[in-house]
Amino acid sequence: MVKNSSLHPDLSAGVHELRGALTDLLGDVGADVRRPQELARKLSLDKSLAWKLSRIVAAGDPQNALQYMPGDAALGIVLKAVYEAGGAEAMRRRAEGAIKNFQAAVLRHLGDRPTLDLVVDALPSEGGDRLSVSRKLAFRGNSGIWGVQAKARMHTVILAPNREQPDMIDSGQVGGWVDFRRIRGDSRWVLFRRQILKADADERAILLIDPAADPNGPPLIRDFCSQGLPEIHTVSERGIQLDELGASTIGNSGAFTCFYGTVTLALGSRWGDVPSDRGQFRVSISAPVETLQFDMLVHRDCPFALQQRIDTYGGFASGPEPMADRDLLPIHADRSDLGSQPPAVQTPIFSRYVELTDRVFKRMGRDRNEFTGIRYEVEYPPFPSTVVVSFPLELR
Repeated sequence: MVKNSSLHPDLSAGVHELRGALTDLLGDVGADVRRPQELARKLSLDKSLAWKLSRIVAAGDPQNALQYMPGDAALGIVLKAVYEAGGAEAMRRRAEGAIKNFQAAVLRHLGDRPTLDLVVDALPSEGGDRLSVSRKLAFRGNSGIWGVQAKARMHTVILAPNREQPDMIDSGQVGGWVDFRRIRGDSRWVLFRRQILKADADERAILLIDPAADPNGPPLIRDFCSQGLPEIHTVSERGIQLDELGASTIGNSGAFTCFYGTVTLALGSRWGDVPSDRGQFRVSISAPVETLQFDMLVHRDCPFALQQRIDTYGGFASGPEPMADRDLLPIHADRSDLGSQPPAVQTPIFSRYVELTDRVFKRMGRDRNEFTGIRYEVEYPPFPSTVVVSFPLELR
């Protein structure tokens, strides 16, 4: 896991001093910081500001307190409100001094308040999410720089035992973009990256979900692609198949949704040799996108595959080897249990998603009532990155 760098001692000291000064200042006028609504009424403060003050006072360490630190203007409003409520002049001067010391520490070690905001964005939060502000800023900037963006990236993996070789696992995989559009007309783009497996040499190992798809091109599922889908060209580079987007118009008039998918029979063994052996599935974030939805639908005879974890790595995978730990990013994914018999896979992202997954179940010769579903969602996943869902293999 990525280890967090601790705050500079000067910053920690500045936060400690300011937290203590605010605690005493508010206590001097009888404001109960444990009750933000009461605090807001007593001092005529904005409810959001009162809530931040409450969180700062309750914080157990500087990193937690820093996440709720108001801006300089808001701190000035607090000082004025306390003064008007009859606060002692000595308390106010102490708080003013603490604010100046904190501001000086920020200037000395980070340069300015916007940089502090980026540091705070990278700190672990109570909700588990990190870099949410930075990721949203990056989405907008990358959309302009690279000239493309999408509403959603979807990826679905369906796992089941192989009927003829129960020790082997079949996988159905569907990937797609929802409302993909160009921002710049001259941008060239790779929509999908697909690793070429050794099993691909055996044509029986790979089944196209759409039998009408070009076996030498992208395995599109045309019934679930937009009408007038731009041309997509497939090239191979170093064991990776790249599906490149052809010409299309800028903006909403050229926006499209497309899905591709295959079923791989006897993809791999369910058995591991050592406890560290893991199965994994990856999705490449190969364009700026607002939301990633990654679903794992696991057959009831493969319960080991439900012990999952999800990780995000900077960059793209270059082969079957595991991603490097140094590239691991502190990105949080929301996990939802979709249930079973059958899993409730409906999603507002794509209205025909149930129908799409039905197509994969049919191609695999499976009943969706045999499966349990888990969904991961990441807002503004970094570009470029690779999101990996993995699980321990069974030991003999």
